Amino acid sequence: AAASAKQVVRGRRWLRALQGAVDSTTQSVGSQGAKIFAKGSEALAMVDQRLGLSEAASAAEQRMQISETISEKVAAADRRLQLSAKAQALSQDWQELRGKADTQQGKLMSQLNKAVVRAATSLSSLNSRQLAQALDPKALCFYDAGEFPGCSGLVALTLDDAPCRGETSMLCEIKELLQKFDARATFFLCTDSVPGHEDGLVDLIRAGSEVANHGCSDQPYGGLTESEFGAVFHRAENVCEVLRAKARGEVPELPDLPEPVQAAQAAPAPLVAATNEAADAADAADAADA
Repeated sequence: AAASAKQVVRGRRWLRALQGAVDSTTQSVGSQGAKIFAKGSEALAMVDQRLGLSEAASAAEQRMQISETISEKVAAADRRLQLSAKAQALSQDWQELRGKADTQQGKLMSQLNKAVVRAATSLSSLNSRQLAQALDPKALCFYDAGEFPGCSGLVALTLDDAPCRGETSMLCEIKELLQKFDARATFFLCTDSVPGHEDGLVDLIRAGSEVANHGCSDQPYGGLTESEFGAVFHRAENVCEVLRAKARGEVPELPDLPEPVQAAQAAPAPLVAATNEAADAADAADAADA
């Protein structure tokens, strides 16, 4: 029992010594950490003082507060006066007015071109077809039976602005009429009007007729640049290719093209009669002769 008591006393002494060592180490580490923290704070203060970081941060914060205040005042004024809505409405009105003016100007220039062609035809010793070839030697307005004997007695039947200018078309009636006389025709498409009439056009192609490119819409294109007109032409031709492929039973895979520039927004056409205007005059003259 005496020996056990001695061991307990020794154990307690050892625990007290261990606790003292731990306390001493803690105090030492805490003291060193405090010193390191103090030195770090001093270093940061010196850097801040040298570079002016606190002042720059304070100035930036003030500028942000001022900016936010201004933005809030502008937003409040906008809500009170409805400036954004009025500006948007004015912009829309201006675009509509400009579009109407450009469209009317384009129509007037087109009519003027046709009048010039008719006047030149009436005053010239050339007939309408010769005048059309003189304006554009590369244009093909007709086949001379003297040069192409195989064309003698044949008529090329073409329909412009197909499938229609509204929601109602007569594609089925035209197909039946063509079949009645064993005839075929070329349908020149204004491709903006094709949606909703694809099946009727595909049926016509399968029946022996064909579709061709007449632009995206029925409007003057003389004021477009070459690249702008190319965008219109290729976009319309893609629609024609889709219809041809469907008529062959194929699934067309054509790239998406950007929206073409609207002719109504282009500059007015120059006072030079385009070949298609000459062709219109030639057709009118032929009809008058008939």
